Amino acid sequence: MEIAGGEFIKSTDAGCPPGTEIEVRDLFYNVPARKSFLKGHATELGHMLNIVTRHALGYKDIHLTLMNIDKGGVPLLDFPPVGDVEERLYQIYGGDILQELMNVSCETEGCSIHGFISRPSLTFRSRENQLFFVNKRSVRNPTLSHALQEAYSDLIPRDRYAMAVLWIEIDPASVDVNVHPSKREVKFRDNRYIHDRVAGAVRDSLRPKGRASAYPEAFESAVRPEIREGIAGHPNPFIDDREFHPQEISVGPSIRVFGQVGALFIVGEINGELHIIDQHAAHERVIYDRLKRGYADSKIEVQYLLIPETLELSLDKAHVLMGYQETLSRLGFDIEEMGERSFMIRTVPVLFAGEACRALITDMIDEMIERESSSGRGIRLTATEDILNALLSRKACHKAVRGKDLLSQGEMTSLLSALLQTDMPYTCPHGRPIVRRFSYTDMEKMFGRT
Repeated sequence: MEIAGGEFIKSTDAGCPPGTEIEVRDLFYNVPARKSFLKGHATELGHMLNIVTRHALGYKDIHLTLMNIDKGGVPLLDFPPVGDVEERLYQIYGGDILQELMNVSCETEGCSIHGFISRPSLTFRSRENQLFFVNKRSVRNPTLSHALQEAYSDLIPRDRYAMAVLWIEIDPASVDVNVHPSKREVKFRDNRYIHDRVAGAVRDSLRPKGRASAYPEAFESAVRPEIREGIAGHPNPFIDDREFHPQEISVGPSIRVFGQVGALFIVGEINGELHIIDQHAAHERVIYDRLKRGYADSKIEVQYLLIPETLELSLDKAHVLMGYQETLSRLGFDIEEMGERSFMIRTVPVLFAGEACRALITDMIDEMIERESSSGRGIRLTATEDILNALLSRKACHKAVRGKDLLSQGEMTSLLSALLQTDMPYTCPHGRPIVRRFSYTDMEKMFGRT
């Protein structure tokens, strides 16, 4: 079948193997004006590589090949069909990247989410490695991008981006695919619902119940079964007639502290591997976890200010504050509107008693504006957790030990023990890394012993 410029030319019988082969020549011959909008050769080739890669992830059972005719048909990409997505990811990204990915799976009424996300240790400078498929269609959507970033909010720096390959299945009637000529962008009927489902699914994978799994090598505690048996297989006469059940005893990680370097880093051995820990970042994470758990386990207690404080804001910030008054009230802030841009602060949560109230509220408003502006179209902060996390991370930073603080051996050991009990022991609440691990294999390679 031959078609030129949208017009049918001819159709003839041809013997060929199963499949479809499409050949395109003299592109834009009848619309030369469009050709002038093309970028350079390298840029356009990059677009083609990106498109083929996305299709390969969307259709793992199809063999896709991209060849360069100018170089004698040399394959640029060659993705044979595979049985599961992990194999396709290995074909595209290799084993090193695949080892840093975690599984995501979430089934809720009207929405199914599954795929892979990177551990917080693997981040990039742009969102190019965030791929979303809605009903098997590769799409770009600011709501999905923001949901992913929100789930990583206290795990990675704000100028870094995690990797994700997520497939989302929803009712086709809930998504509009006709908002962009190339069908690359979609619009959801309920942005907030999709945003919360995606953020929740990613957050659950990053913060599993029990021990943290996103950095298992450093913080995996041992579990040793203790079974009392007779010697050399002979029965024990004292317990021979008793029914005995093996019991698992959880043994905490082995910690040996060597000392401080520059009164800033702690050097120690955890579970037989060398670790270097940023003491300030580690203490931030410990305090943040304690504050958050304390908040979650108890009701909000408020502290009435002996002398209510007045706060005057610019009109734009006053408008933002008024929009979040109900949310702040649930957090324990009693802020009364006194005029178009003036407010009276009467109570604050006990957790933040003693803080400079004006600075606290001002910082909180800036956080709201920043998160709301980056949240994508149609998304407004409604969960108290967004604001609470910002407040807690700020307080944790202020209370944490600083660099250049000298710590005793006992203080360092206690800090590492407390760190290993947190939900996320590898990044501070601002997303900066806490620990660097060096296995014996790593050190053998560094010293040429392998």
